Amino acid sequence: MLLQYLNTHFITTDKLLAVTGVERDLLTSLQAEKRMPLASYQIQQSIQCQSFFGEHAVSESIDFYSQGYAFWLGLAAQPSFDVKQYFFDEYQAELQRLAQQLIPMSDIQFVTDLSTHLEREWTHFLDGIYGLCTVSGLPKDIARKEYTIHLIKSVTQEGEASSLAPHERDLLQSGVDLLDQSSAQFAPHEVARSSRQKFILDMKTKYQLR
Repeated sequence: MLLQYLNTHFITTDKLLAVTGVERDLLTSLQAEKRMPLASYQIQQSIQCQSFFGEHAVSESIDFYSQGYAFWLGLAAQPSFDVKQYFFDEYQAELQRLAQQLIPMSDIQFVTDLSTHLEREWTHFLDGIYGLCTVSGLPKDIARKEYTIHLIKSVTQEGEASSLAPHERDLLQSGVDLLDQSSAQFAPHEVARSSRQKFILDMKTKYQLR
C-alpha cells in the first residue's frame, strides 16, 4: 500500500529529471545550494531474483518527490532566479488572500514574528517536509495549511470547545475545507499521527461538519 500511495501522489528522481530535463548532478548541486528541496520519502528495497542463471540479490534506494517539485526545479535551475524570495512572496500573498477571505491573521494569533516564521518555513520546505504533508509542496499550499491550522485551533479552542456558535461553525467548516484541499492524504502508516487526522477528520467528527 505504501508504494501504491507513493507512485500515485509522488514522482521518483528519474521521473523528476525526465520531466524537467535537468541532469542529476545539477539537482544534487541545487539541493546543496539550498535552492531545491530534498526528497520527502526514501525507499530502501532489497530484491531477490532467481532464474536459469541462478540467484541474484540487489539493493536499491528510490527517492520520491512531491509532483509540484517539477515546477520548482524549473525555477531553481535558472541561476539568476531568487527562489527564496519567490517562496516568501508567494507565501505572504496567500496569507493576505486568506486573511481577507476569512479573518485577519491577528485574530487567530498567527505568528508574532512573520520574518522568523518565514525563515523557519523555508528550512522545512528545503528539508522536504512540506512535500510530504501538502498536496503540491509549494508555498501557496504551505501557507494555506499553516493559516487554516491556526484558524481551526483558534475557533475550537485547541479542540476543547464543546460547542460552537453558528458563525464559528461556518468559519471552522471553511478552514477545514481549505486545509483538506491543501493537505496531503499521507501514507497509510502516517495517517493516524498526521495533521489530516487531527485537524480534518477529528474536527469533522467532533463538530459534525460535512
